[in-house]
Amino acid sequence: MSTNVCLLPQEVLLSISENTGSSTRFLQLPHPRTGLWSLFLSHPESESSGSPKNSFLEVQSISPTNTRSWFLENHVVEDGKLLMFTPVDPAFLLAPLLQVSQPTRFQPVDDVLENTLNQVIESMEFPGSAQRKRVLREDVGAFLQLECTKKALFRISDTQEINSDLHVVRFSETKWLEVLAAKIARLARPEVAGNFKTITRSLARDGLLSEEHASLTELGRIKCACDMVSQYLSADMASTLLSRYDLSSLTQHLDKLDQESVMKVEVEKKKTTGNAKETKKRKANSQASKGVEKLMKANTTGMAKLSSFFKKAS
Repeated sequence: MSTNVCLLPQEVLLSISENTGSSTRFLQLPHPRTGLWSLFLSHPESESSGSPKNSFLEVQSISPTNTRSWFLENHVVEDGKLLMFTPVDPAFLLAPLLQVSQPTRFQPVDDVLENTLNQVIESMEFPGSAQRKRVLREDVGAFLQLECTKKALFRISDTQEINSDLHVVRFSETKWLEVLAAKIARLARPEVAGNFKTITRSLARDGLLSEEHASLTELGRIKCACDMVSQYLSADMASTLLSRYDLSSLTQHLDKLDQESVMKVEVEKKKTTGNAKETKKRKANSQASKGVEKLMKANTTGMAKLSSFFKKAS
């Protein structure tokens, strides 16, 4: 049995320590941005955490470029990769599945999820053998039945209350965009954005941390937040989300930086070429001067002058 080193959220460790880890399940699901089948983990939260019944994590593998191992006390783990378990909003995975099924009328939650599963099975390609296809279909079905998935469905859908015991829902792209916009607004807040080195480095690279461009700093944070959220969106959905914001002044600033960078490279290239030509010229002159100096130092006593060879014969 292979051993791996993992970084887990504290609530996952709590659920294991409270013997609730038996309900933890790995699921293979299509990644919302790439469509590639990726690994996720569903697990029940500990009751003391006060969180939703189910939490959803993405499993990411960080493999070193060179062969490495881990030393854990007196043991050596030959596999040097690191598994990261990071929380992810199940709405990111649910929305693309609903867009595949394209529900157009209000339905009870269970009917929506069942119809979505049927449409996904019919329209999506499941790679691998017959057994693997069966497992993938089961994983999609298990994901659609999670409590956190059902709660996500309400957040990205229009809802109607038939009675106290029955609510019907219909997926709404407008609601989904509102959920994404709320995530952008939170990430773009200075106190939150400052915790992400990726955002800070991006703002510094684009010169948006100086007082001179203070008016563009907020737009820069919004652009960075959109880029981060878009890691879990299709290209079309990412473009739709970005179009909600007026970033024209930021775009002009970035275009200007690009032009200045290109001009700087061209100037440096010309400067380097000019220096190379000048160096070559100096070397040629230097070599010629050395030859002349040697001739000047040569002893010509007793030698006939060159003009003597051109005199008329007597």
